[in-house]
Amino acid sequence: MTDLEKRLDAVCESLESQRQEFEEACHLVVEAINNMSQRVERIEKWMLNKERRKQQLALVRTTNEKKK
Repeated sequence: MTDLEKRLDAVCESLESQRQEFEEACHLVVEAINNMSQRVERIEKWMLNKERRKQQLALVRTTNEKKK
């Protein structure tokens, strides 16, 4: 094997290693995005429930004031 072939093999191995690292990093990014999306959904649900409770409380107060 010539020196050029050895260098080419080394470059190819390095590129393959970098490709694998990049692929792993991409999977981690996708996982992080999915986790953040789930957090956003939970926060949105919580905010919606909070707003509903606020409206229900306002309705109860209005009803109680009318009874007086």
